Amino acid sequence: MHTQQLSNPLEKRMNFFAQFASIIFLIFGVAAIGVQIAKFFLEGGWNNSLGIATALGCVMVYLGRKKFWKRIVNYCVFKGRKRAKIIAFLSPFLFAFLMAAIRASIDKRAWSGMNTEGGFIEYGTGLAYILATIFAIPVAKYFLKRNQKLLGFYYYIVAAAAAFICLEELSWGQRFVPIGSPKFFQEYNSKSELSLHNLVWVEKYLYIGFLAIGLLGATSWLLGQALKPSQGRLSLYVSYLVPSWYLSPFFGLIFIYAFIAMFLGEWGARITTFVEPIELLLSLGFLGFTIANYFRQPFDFKEAVIS
Repeated sequence: MHTQQLSNPLEKRMNFFAQFASIIFLIFGVAAIGVQIAKFFLEGGWNNSLGIATALGCVMVYLGRKKFWKRIVNYCVFKGRKRAKIIAFLSPFLFAFLMAAIRASIDKRAWSGMNTEGGFIEYGTGLAYILATIFAIPVAKYFLKRNQKLLGFYYYIVAAAAAFICLEELSWGQRFVPIGSPKFFQEYNSKSELSLHNLVWVEKYLYIGFLAIGLLGATSWLLGQALKPSQGRLSLYVSYLVPSWYLSPFFGLIFIYAFIAMFLGEWGARITTFVEPIELLLSLGFLGFTIANYFRQPFDFKEAVIS
């Protein structure tokens, strides 16, 4: 155990993360199971989509144990830091394989049920963004307390953007409160719901956005690597502004998906049904970015202070 070596900020962050993660997994696991049971009675039948969602809910409940998360955090922060980065690097490929396997094993209706607006994949995307918000805020506060205003304001912007996207994914609460959409959204929103990203003149630029974000997120870490030999302080700044190398596949796969969808005709038409998993993958990339820097700060500012 390394707990005797912990700085106070790091110890607090590790404990908070373990407790918060366990609560979130337990709540959302129970909720996922409850929703699937309700759908079973309301829709009058069982299908593969409900079965997969219920199984994932059970997994989340099982993982909702504080001791489990404390061990994971302690391992990733100390002894298993290098291995954790490798796992993070490989996890998007495993995610893509899992989604492809699920699509191949269930019928079109069940797949549509998983990927529809308001499906559990979209809820996962919303959850990832709200978690990114929660972990970005203390990073911003930490920087501002040390008079690092650029990075502090940057992480407040990250937190605000993640919160905005979360609300967009959940249609600004329309998923939970049965309210109708104003006439403007009924006419110009492809889903007839309260969201800006589904407005017809915004939606057509979705894949261009995926291309740009994917390319930037997958390659920007190279800038930090190029600066390391000669610009230590600037390199440290850049490392907090862009995702690290082990998060690059989260964004690289987004770029590949968007490229195929835009330029490869028939193949592009086939993979457009994966848009919800792709949005989930992107949200996990942003979540990984905020969590990684949430735990990095106490180490970096103990060994190298930006001035």
